[in-house]
Amino acid sequence: MQGKDAQLDTELLQQYVEILGKEGIAASFITFESMCPQYLQELHGLMGLENETAIRQCAHKMKGSCRSLGFIRLGQSMEVIEKEQWTMAQLEARVSAWGPMMHEDIAAAKAWLANQT
Repeated sequence: MQGKDAQLDTELLQQYVEILGKEGIAASFITFESMCPQYLQELHGLMGLENETAIRQCAHKMKGSCRSLGFIRLGQSMEVIEKEQWTMAQLEARVSAWGPMMHEDIAAAKAWLANQT
């Protein structure tokens, strides 16, 4: 499931399964899912301050977390915030969409993992 609009880097995830086992990667998904609300809260706080530099730094950190666990689409969304030009309204729309997208992608990752032998 890869490509421009892909949710997951299944090649990376398969390597993790081989190294960590299904339980290890499942634990990583749980940790990621528990950290995302904190990341979003930090990002919202920075948006309230309209601190563009700090917003971009936070997006960079979130992008790295996403990509390290194979979440392509989530990482790409944060990369837009990190590197591209945006207005506060565009930023708010992207961040608002990120939460539901995160839940979809985590569910997809868990479903993918459940199908691994």
